[in-house]
Amino acid sequence: MHPAIQKGGVAVITGGGFGGIGYALASTFASHGMRICLIDNNASALREATDALRGGGGGGVNVPEGDVLGIEADVARYEDLQAAAKKVEQTFGKDSVRVLCLNAGMGASGATTWNGRMDIWTKTLGVNLFGVVNGSNAFTGSLVESDKEGLVIVTGSKQGITAPPATDPSYNTSKAAVKTFTERLAYELREETGKRVTAHLLVPGWTFTKLTKGSGTGEKPDGAWHPQQVVDYALPKIAKGDFYIICPDNDTPAELDLARMEWSSGDVAHNRPALSRWSKEYKDEFESFIKDKTGK
Repeated sequence: MHPAIQKGGVAVITGGGFGGIGYALASTFASHGMRICLIDNNASALREATDALRGGGGGGVNVPEGDVLGIEADVARYEDLQAAAKKVEQTFGKDSVRVLCLNAGMGASGATTWNGRMDIWTKTLGVNLFGVVNGSNAFTGSLVESDKEGLVIVTGSKQGITAPPATDPSYNTSKAAVKTFTERLAYELREETGKRVTAHLLVPGWTFTKLTKGSGTGEKPDGAWHPQQVVDYALPKIAKGDFYIICPDNDTPAELDLARMEWSSGDVAHNRPALSRWSKEYKDEFESFIKDKTGK
């Protein structure tokens, strides 16, 4: 495990409501004796998560009552996360936070680059991008100022790297910005603290969470991973020092993901048209590239 994951330390997780990657992170940290602060804007999901951690619901790990804190907050509002940081300090003590997971996010649909759906753009960027910016500004400073090891995990998306045109551009744009922000955060932490405080970009594959349950039958598709599989895959890689944690799933192996991402970055290097992967002009070349990279 990363050295910041230590008994008695505090892990703060945004988007920590029950049923998602945030809760899976929380329960894993709790199993290592950490104290937990969950932040979510969904009161019922937040209550279910804190109850479960205390052993009162499914998947509980029997954390002592005083070692779990639930805070209902809107991550798009910096003042909400400033207040959350003060609450964490009052509850657990100054410089108690060792792990920060900026995981809160939302899906989006209905926006294009010109249809004027500014409500969708504003909400999506507010949660997905400014939720990360606000969370980092509210909590990361205490990790830097401490003399102990610290860990920041930011949840990104493959759509923020390859930007598939069949998906919502407000979501893709928000996650592309999250990638850039986290790269800069990791660099600045490395320059300021060496390897004492590290930041990592967690990029899940197809994951069956509370966000995806509502779009189908409620049963996990065979191709998707459970949130705990994502966490179990990611934490050893984080411990090893990897920055980009690109998670596969049961449909898409890691080598295919990496090949697609390499092609996308090649649009810049080779001056191809934007999003050439989906262009008929480059269909054969792309398929040949993927076959060469993956053997399939």
